[in-house]
Amino acid sequence: MNDIIIHPTDFSECANSALNYAEELCLSLNAKLLLVHSIDLNKLAGYEDSGHSLLNRSKEIEEEARSEITKLGESIAKKGIQCKAKLYKGSLQQCLPTLIDEIQPRLVLMGTTGAGSLSNSIFGSTTYAIVQSSSAPVLAIPEFGEFSLCKNILLASDLSRSNFNYSILDYLSNLSKQIGADLELLYVPDQSDSSAKLDDIKAKLNEKGHDGIEIEMAQGLDYINAIEEYLKGHDTDLFAMIISDKNVLEKFVFGSLSKKMIHHAKMPLMMIPRKLNY
Repeated sequence: MNDIIIHPTDFSECANSALNYAEELCLSLNAKLLLVHSIDLNKLAGYEDSGHSLLNRSKEIEEEARSEITKLGESIAKKGIQCKAKLYKGSLQQCLPTLIDEIQPRLVLMGTTGAGSLSNSIFGSTTYAIVQSSSAPVLAIPEFGEFSLCKNILLASDLSRSNFNYSILDYLSNLSKQIGADLELLYVPDQSDSSAKLDDIKAKLNEKGHDGIEIEMAQGLDYINAIEEYLKGHDTDLFAMIISDKNVLEKFVFGSLSKKMIHHAKMPLMMIPRKLNY
C-alpha cells in the first residue's frame, strides 16, 4: 500500500467538495494525490449538431478535460501537495479498478450524490459500483455539507467472526493516529445472546495490540436502530464499514435499510474490503 490518494473527478461541485477533504487528508498524511478523470464517449452516442461530427466533438471534450485537470493539478500543487493526473477513455467503473490494483493507494476518495435517496444506493450509482470492485478502501464524501478532517472514526462490524481481518484495525488505527482522530468500535453481533463474546473480543484486541481502542456492543435486535442510537450519543464524523467477500455491504447497511439510516449517509463513509492487505 502506497501513500497515494486517488481522487476521481468530473469537475462538478460534488467532486470539488470531496477534493477539499482529499487535500486536507494529503497534507495530514504527507500523501500524494492522483486525480483521475474518465471520458465516457459512449454518452455521445447519437450526437448530431449541424454537421459537427462526433469525432470533432469527442476531441473537444478530451481537450476540455485535459485543460480542466491540468489547471486543477496546478492549483493543488501550489498548496504543497504532490499531484499527478490521469485521463482515461471509457467509464470510470471500467478504468478505476485496474488503476487501483496497479497503484495500491492508501484510499480512493470521491464525492457522492446519493445521500438521502432510495434510488440505486445511498452512495450514488458510480460510487457504489467502485466500492463493489475496489481492492482499496473507498471514502465517500456527501455532496451537501462542509466537512473538516474527521476527529472521531467509528467502525461497526461483527468483530466476533473467526475470520475477522485485523489488518483493517491496523489500517484504521494508523490512519486515526496520523490525523489525530479517535477510533471507536461498535460490535454488531449476529445473535442476541452475544454479550459474553465481548470479553473475548477485548482479549483478542489486546493480543493484536489494539488494547487502547474503545469498544461497545450494539444494543437490541434491530441493528439499524442500535447504530443510530449509538451515533446520536457520540460525535462520530466518519462512519466505517466492511465489504463482505461477495462484494456487498454488511447487513446493517443494506438488506432492511430504513430511512433512518440514510440520514447517516450524510457524513463521510469509508468502505473497506474485508480482505484488505495492510
